Amino acid sequence: MVDYSVNGSVAVLMVNNPPVNALSHAVRVGLKTGIERGAKDSRVRSIVIIGKGQTFPAGADIREFGKPSKEPWLTAVGNLIETCSEPVVAAIHGTCLGGGLEIALFSHYRIAVSSARVGFPEVTLGLLPGAGGTQRLSRLTGLPVAMEMISSGRHVPAKKAKEYGIIDEIVSGDLLKTALKFAQEVQSRPFKDRCLRYKIVPNADRVEEYASAAMMQVKKKYKGFEAPVTCVQAVRSSAELSYEEGMKRERDLFLQLGQSGQSKAQQYAFFAERAVSKWQMPGGSYKTAKPLPVRSTAVIGGGTMGSGIAVCLLSAGLPVYLLEQNEKVRHIPSLNTCVSTGAQPK
Repeated sequence: MVDYSVNGSVAVLMVNNPPVNALSHAVRVGLKTGIERGAKDSRVRSIVIIGKGQTFPAGADIREFGKPSKEPWLTAVGNLIETCSEPVVAAIHGTCLGGGLEIALFSHYRIAVSSARVGFPEVTLGLLPGAGGTQRLSRLTGLPVAMEMISSGRHVPAKKAKEYGIIDEIVSGDLLKTALKFAQEVQSRPFKDRCLRYKIVPNADRVEEYASAAMMQVKKKYKGFEAPVTCVQAVRSSAELSYEEGMKRERDLFLQLGQSGQSKAQQYAFFAERAVSKWQMPGGSYKTAKPLPVRSTAVIGGGTMGSGIAVCLLSAGLPVYLLEQNEKVRHIPSLNTCVSTGAQPK
């Protein structure tokens, strides 16, 4: 699931778990093994993590949802990356989401193509990033951006991610070749200061101000939802606690959300929506079914909207039955004319 190779003095860990290079147990094992192997390889002076195919790792493997987790945990893999004796470069394309972004944040450098997008969509499943995302992102972007990104789950384009400080460089051309060159260039640089665990959250003394503003926004925008509120609380802890204590706080909040009814319901809806697009019945399936031809149509309500819909259907060459119980509307001459001729009512 993770291909290991050495190009000159650079080890390449290529995640190969199509279609989205999800961080399955096998991928986590592969990353752990690859980092350990690269650190011991006398030829290697830097390491590149990259995704094969269409994307950098795009998050957790949904097939593992609801099943007992297996070691190594993603946080343990990330710690191994961050404490590696050689600098690690994350080369990003496609969608670097969730656990994928956490892997990138554990890396010492992050480069990306201009079409890449990054984000933490866990909130849409009633969860929060559970491998350091809430503690690390704020150390790069500051509290307001981290709180908004994580509580909304929005995907951030590479250009904006560079403005936020998430991406170090936006590159063009062949990503692997560019990553190899970049990894060679950083080999002589000290990189301990690139480890986010040692960075201070910018403007941490204004955490109360930022958290209050963010909480007001999420309670208004996502009224009744628990996860966005909890995301803000988790990011807040990055400014109020040490890195280690913040990680424990994140874990506690993650487990709290995972056991909530809302999270279970949101995950059920997520899987249901995916399943319904691949339905199967004794007489056919989504692969064999063909749409039935539309032979006639009906519109209930002959007001402005209803008559407009009727006209659109007539323009498409379909017969229309227009049902309107209001006698005054039914006998408006202009309505009868437009329905019979297919002209838009004035």
